[in-house]
Amino acid sequence: MRKHGIISDVVLVVITMAFVFLVACESKSKKNAIETMSPSPKTTLHDGYKQTPSLYRTVWICNSPKADVYHLDGDCRGLNRCRHGIIEVSEEEARDSYGRRPCRICAQ
Repeated sequence: MRKHGIISDVVLVVITMAFVFLVACESKSKKNAIETMSPSPKTTLHDGYKQTPSLYRTVWICNSPKADVYHLDGDCRGLNRCRHGIIEVSEEEARDSYGRRPCRICAQ
């Protein structure tokens, strides 16, 4: 009976070690995935202005059903006529979810 107990103990230790190894690998993979998905550092344009890449950039949209543009500048004069509230979203969301195009005033 003791022999069977030792074998099950060894199997249990091997399974536990394998589980710990898999968890460690998965954790490292998630960390690498998170680092890959993290926003890249701001890029410097020729005039020295730092700009976030468009995927992560915050833009402003008017919450009107008739609005069709997004604004790179929250103080853009194009937003002055908005009477339905202004929403902050990512540029990607403004394009893909709301179907907006860049403002001709502030996106130049």
